[in-house]
Amino acid sequence: QNMSIGLVNMDTYRVGAMEHMRIYAEIMDIPMRTAYTVSDLKEAVEEMADRDVIFIDTAGRSVTDPSYRKELEEYIAAAHVDEVYLVLSIVTGSKVCREIISHYSFIPNYKLIITKLDEVGVWGNILNITEYAKKPLSYVTMGQNVPDDISQVDTAMLAENIVGRHE
Repeated sequence: QNMSIGLVNMDTYRVGAMEHMRIYAEIMDIPMRTAYTVSDLKEAVEEMADRDVIFIDTAGRSVTDPSYRKELEEYIAAAHVDEVYLVLSIVTGSKVCREIISHYSFIPNYKLIITKLDEVGVWGNILNITEYAKKPLSYVTMGQNVPDDISQVDTAMLAENIVGRHE
């Protein structure tokens, strides 16, 4: 849509995460900043204020850690975010998905992104995830080609796959 995009990486916890995001930013030819603190985040968002959209990637750590929950709440408040997305893989088991969704229930009004649809034949787990979360499904991913394999939800396509009318 010819929008100007910026990335802020806050995943400084996971090994290789910064390099991973740097490569994505290079592939898509968009600026990226790494933020270690709330202050860094505010500064990065201010630097990219001329951008149409700024994506902020946080670490996917366990939210059972009270300090991580507090960090996320601070990040969301500091960045004045318009939307929050919880990203879940379709290959993650239903029980684990329920645990993750439950742990993130402190975040109001988030939306879902379901990844890795290309790794399974039937997408029925989407029903489990969306029903348990009671949150809208906004995007899905079907492959490794960024950004081509990220798409808005096509409910007809999902339904056809789930009921077995797909090729």
